[in-house]
Parts: sequence; structure tokens; C-alpha cells
Amino acid sequence: MAKRERKTYSDSQREEILATAIKDGLTAEDVQKKFGVTPVTYYSWRKKKGIKGPRGRKPASAKGPESWREAAT
Repeated sequence: MAKRERKTYSDSQREEILATAIKDGLTAEDVQKKFGVTPVTYYSWRKKKGIKGPRGRKPASAKGPESWREAAT
């Protein structure tokens, strides 16, 4: 397997990508699709800037967090 060439980002590019991701509510996967930044790199940038995001996955359904209780009864 050939190694991929590493892409480097300037500080201003990082700031722009982080600002866009926060403003648009993008996930790490969305950032990868839109900007080509791998999720591990995106999370590393966020950690260095002290940006905290929501933990865990978004619910699979639009019903909300209480829907699992209704299905269990």
C-alpha cells in the first residue's frame, strides 16, 4: 500500500474550517466530505482550541429521547 501525501493546513485555514463546522453544525464526517480533513485531525484541532461538542451520536429517529421507553412498554 502506498503512503498518502500529507496535506498541511495553515492556521487561517484551520480557523476557517473550525468556524464553518461550528456555524453549520457539521459532524466530523461532514467536515471530511466538505474539506477533506480526516475526523482524527478535526477532533485534534478542536481539542487544541478547547472547543467542546456534544458527546455521542445523534438519535436515529426524530421522535426524541423518550421514544425508546414507549417502544419498550
